Amino acid sequence: MALDNELSNGLQKPKQMKVLILGLPRTGTTSLRTLGLKPYNFYEIVKNKESGHFQLWLAAIDAKFDGVGQPFGSKDFDLILKDYDAVAASPSWLFAEELIAAYPTAKVILAKRPADAWLRSLQRSAFVVLSWRSWGLVGFIDEFLGLHWRLVNRIYFILSQGVPPWTSSAEKPLLDFYERHNSHIRSLVPQENLLEYSPGDGWGPLCEFLQAATPVVEFPHTNAPEDFVQHERANYWSLWLKLGMLVAKVTGLVALILLARACI
Repeated sequence: MALDNELSNGLQKPKQMKVLILGLPRTGTTSLRTLGLKPYNFYEIVKNKESGHFQLWLAAIDAKFDGVGQPFGSKDFDLILKDYDAVAASPSWLFAEELIAAYPTAKVILAKRPADAWLRSLQRSAFVVLSWRSWGLVGFIDEFLGLHWRLVNRIYFILSQGVPPWTSSAEKPLLDFYERHNSHIRSLVPQENLLEYSPGDGWGPLCEFLQAATPVVEFPHTNAPEDFVQHERANYWSLWLKLGMLVAKVTGLVALILLARACI
């Protein structure tokens, strides 16, 4: 996807990319803001929905995994990430090679945890939400929730290698992907530029690697699986409330028309 013209037409120079956190989802990625960085994660896609970030990431995925359109290069990622100096969480890990090539001076963090614990965390969070298959209706009701659903669905079906990720048959493909991904990151990044890190390690190794002062606050442990599900459930029911109101309006209008016709 060629974006050179858009980048040359008045967009500010991108911030210098400092940190790439390229571990898979649910590996702990929420501490960078405390260190003064401005990270890009999935919630930033939602914040930038009016700027087309959902469509950009879907186009990037289509190009890489389906061969549809031009693969994204450094200028394409600059367009998305120009206001940020770090990336973390989905969907950045899908483009580990491309991001490492685009930002060769950035430090790389492989946030990890034991494979079984990682899988259990996903099964208690994202996969619970993905199992609500009526999400497939959202595109007919709300454009951005529809794009949100499409992107999340694509990300996790790639992760589970095409097997419905909320099913037990996805466990082996998911664990295989986890091990392969981590090994691949190790093969791409020089040892001196890579930190393999678990959130349980606290501030010490992270601050030393990034040459940052150690914060006086406790290391954050946020985005628990239950909180994630609660947040998405609120989105889900707001969608159905919106649908109910739409149906009520249509039903009321039809009833009014029928009443008017009966009175003629």
